[in-house]
Amino acid sequence: TFLYFFTDIKILKGMATVSAVQSGNWSNTATWNTGSVPASTDDVVIDNGYTVTLDNDYTCASLAVTAPSANGTSQLTVSVGKTLTVSGNVSLTGGSNNSRDANILFSGTGSKLDINGNLSFNSSSSQRCLIDMSTNASQVNIAGSFTITGSIAWSAGTASIVNFDGSAAQTFPVSSGLNLNDVYFNNTSTSGANIDANITAQLVGGNIRVQ
Repeated sequence: TFLYFFTDIKILKGMATVSAVQSGNWSNTATWNTGSVPASTDDVVIDNGYTVTLDNDYTCASLAVTAPSANGTSQLTVSVGKTLTVSGNVSLTGGSNNSRDANILFSGTGSKLDINGNLSFNSSSSQRCLIDMSTNASQVNIAGSFTITGSIAWSAGTASIVNFDGSAAQTFPVSSGLNLNDVYFNNTSTSGANIDANITAQLVGGNIRVQ
């Protein structure tokens, strides 16, 4: 019984929700409410107008970036050459007016977000969710679904890549807020990936590649 007790405690600890309590580096224990860096099994929340900078390669179970209740921006900044791997879902939730944002910013070459679950945008106001890849060679991999509720903004650099690499059917949701560079379809499902509307040069300014 004594051994089972400690096994249960370990399992519960490994399923924690870790929230930012200040702006700072991901590696800084003071950034997080638990006083420790999020583990690969933890759900991570960035809200209340904090900016967390990914300063090394990390893995987490899920990521939620949520706009603050007052005017401001909640943001994940992915540093040059660093990768955040998310084994589950990533969500961005915008605020109730156009001064409350939820953003993911890529600093430049080699910045990467590897999503093994779903990517979702939820915004009740115009373009209050932003993914900024404008500083060139960054990459987002999406293995699950990609859904947009409301309006978003996604800006691309000249060498940035969005890669659909799931093993089940995927849909690329065409939206006026998308401004991408290269889009790759590496989906291994027999159903593949589909595009739900016509693509313009404004939507995809670079190449579309099917592998």
